[in-house]
Amino acid sequence: MNPSPMLRSWSRTCSRMLGTVALCAFMASFAKGEVIGGYFGGTQRTDGGQVVGVSFNSFGATFSSLGFFDFGQDGLAASYQVGLWDSSQNLLASATVTPTSPLIGDFRYASISPITIGTFANPQTFTIGALLPASMPDVWLQATGLLLNAGFTGAGTGQFTPSGSLVYPTSFDSSPYYVVNAGGPIPEPSTLALFGLSLLGLAVVRFRRVRR
Repeated sequence: MNPSPMLRSWSRTCSRMLGTVALCAFMASFAKGEVIGGYFGGTQRTDGGQVVGVSFNSFGATFSSLGFFDFGQDGLAASYQVGLWDSSQNLLASATVTPTSPLIGDFRYASISPITIGTFANPQTFTIGALLPASMPDVWLQATGLLLNAGFTGAGTGQFTPSGSLVYPTSFDSSPYYVVNAGGPIPEPSTLALFGLSLLGLAVVRFRRVRR
């Protein structure tokens, strides 16, 4: 049985709406300027009692949030101090990511005052690191393949320092770490909800027009 013209029109409308949602999600991801956009592979670790982190090069990115990896995106069991250092190992900003911090992709984020690092003509190195408690309740990853967003370069080789406080991780591991991230503004939940309701409203209006 062939679908009715009204059903075919509604199907096309839904497809266009889903395409719009996907495009907006992509634009939001690009706009917030996350350093790491994704990963593949990796070995799970749960050892703590140290600061772990990664270094990259920035071509003028502005950071206003620091993130900690939420394995499985199912919530964190503890809170984590995350720091941002410049190429001279000066601590530029720090924040505490909690189990209730906003989840964006694989990371939960806490806000910091905006900081711009480097320019397109003069990129600069920066380091992100997190303090892990001695009894580590959450998973982080080693030996991952990192997918960097536009405006960043670097292998993300793991760095660590045994410590009970947030200090620069001075020792280098042999493979990348997937544990911390940095990005732009954290979207308000109310803004995301309003956006979703707006799309739903547009779909309803379109469906009513189709039925006439």
